Amino acid sequence: MESLATVMREFGVYISVLEPGPVRTAFFANVGGHVDNISDDDPYGELIKRFNGRWLRLARVVSPPNQSPT
Repeated sequence: MESLATVMREFGVYISVLEPGPVRTAFFANVGGHVDNISDDDPYGELIKRFNGRWLRLARVVSPPNQSPT
């Protein structure tokens, strides 16, 4: 839609796009988002640890529902 804004304006149609930021939901609780039981010889161990760290940081960034991010 946004890409058509300039074309549609010629026909008197004005387009606005609202894109909300992330919000805290039960998604993280339901999905878990953390991989446990990584063995020392796991070839994907380092990748899994990075995934766990990024998932945790993402969980901290989102805001509660109906509240703007700070």
